[in-house]
Amino acid sequence: MKDPSRSIVAFPYDELRLPWEFCAVFKKKILKQELNSQEEEILRKWNWDRKFESNCVSRDEEVLWRNEVAKIELKKLHDFFHASIETEINILRERAYVRIGIESVLKDKNYMFKAGDIVIFEGKFTNHNMFKEFVDLSIAIRCDLDEILKRYSANRSEFLSSEQMAELIKYYVRLSIPSWYKYINTNIGRVDYVVNS
Repeated sequence: MKDPSRSIVAFPYDELRLPWEFCAVFKKKILKQELNSQEEEILRKWNWDRKFESNCVSRDEEVLWRNEVAKIELKKLHDFFHASIETEINILRERAYVRIGIESVLKDKNYMFKAGDIVIFEGKFTNHNMFKEFVDLSIAIRCDLDEILKRYSANRSEFLSSEQMAELIKYYVRLSIPSWYKYINTNIGRVDYVVNS
């Protein structure tokens, strides 16, 4: 019989993307578009100027997430489930990216976890070594990147112009694919289970 006190709770990593004004600078650099002085300063501030190869390809897409916030949240959860006598914990995720239709908005979001819950920290770079000490079980989904690109394009073709689609594909090829291969090759040995999609 199912235990009514236990729940499976999704805890989406994608909600921790950096605000668009920062991601847009990274995107412009990837697309070899001219940056103004303020945008150049953003690159230096985040140390992103060191994240690009000579042809503006980058293998470090994970820097576009608030990984330090993710580590703090995961540590709180790890301590709660492994060392706390409390029966529940509330985590306020400030300025989370929440999708509403085709738009994403920034809003604060509350998560309530109870003792016995199963938490799925899900998202693209969640098996990264920086999170490993706070995770009990790691599962990676191995997928065909060309197929993902087809789906990625199809899902956006209805509301993007042909020029925007060309930029999107270039961005994907010059950042997402190289970053994914680097991530998989670096972290796959730390994963408990690999599932082929």
